[in-house]
Amino acid sequence: MIQDEYGDEECTCPKCEPPVYRYRPQSSAAAKEARKAPACASPTQETPVMKLVYICHPFAADPAGNAERVRRICEELKHHGVPLAPHLLLPGFIDEVTERDLALQHCMRLVAACDEVRAYGEPTEGMRLEIAEARRLGIPLLRVVEGP
Repeated sequence: MIQDEYGDEECTCPKCEPPVYRYRPQSSAAAKEARKAPACASPTQETPVMKLVYICHPFAADPAGNAERVRRICEELKHHGVPLAPHLLLPGFIDEVTERDLALQHCMRLVAACDEVRAYGEPTEGMRLEIAEARRLGIPLLRVVEGP
């Protein structure tokens, strides 16, 4: 056990790796209680971990229509994994037309963070890059031939 910068004890065993990002909520009895016990001291029953699933789907040819199809895919997938769909995230701050290379860089990084990649539809140029990245990293790839 070690003490962190807040005076809380942290376990140093391999099972209790410290988080990359830390959020310190306002002090409350529940939050303090949750921080007391290290993960290795938790009951033997483990909480199931949902896979982070990258949604690889066409986008540029029909942004609005494809975003709606991807939204429906995410709706179906949400109880079986955590869908990660750049089609719904990136257009909020990246312009596909003028910043295509930046969008693809973001997509490659998102692919690398996922546990699985699901490819929908006929692969486009961007999808082929995402699929190649998944293969290069050894991330399981599922080709979905039917879906929303």
